[in-house]
Amino acid sequence: MSLSKSQYVEYCNLEDVYDELIALHDKSVEKGFNLGQALYTQAAFFVDYQVLLCSDAQNLIKDYLFCKTFNCPPHKSLADTPNQLKDKFLIIDSEYGKVKSENQKEKNMKDKK
Repeated sequence: MSLSKSQYVEYCNLEDVYDELIALHDKSVEKGFNLGQALYTQAAFFVDYQVLLCSDAQNLIKDYLFCKTFNCPPHKSLADTPNQLKDKFLIIDSEYGKVKSENQKEKNMKDKK
């Protein structure tokens, strides 16, 4: 089921999946949703995350989690860390924080009931 077109479609290749994600991106931005969380949630309806997230992306997330868990930089120092990696880690951290905050809100709502 295409969430962007509200009809059943067949995804023949990864390019079709990316086209759907781009359409969902545009709708999410229009409606003011948290982009990362919206795409992650919606993608579950039509694609396996293992196919969607290439091994480089999965390894980047693992590196981020390792550095965060053990409080260590990805390189010898912050100055030695490439700016592109810093940017990627900041994006991951931002999305991680939003999901964590949303989960806490849901937990608080359940606790109030």
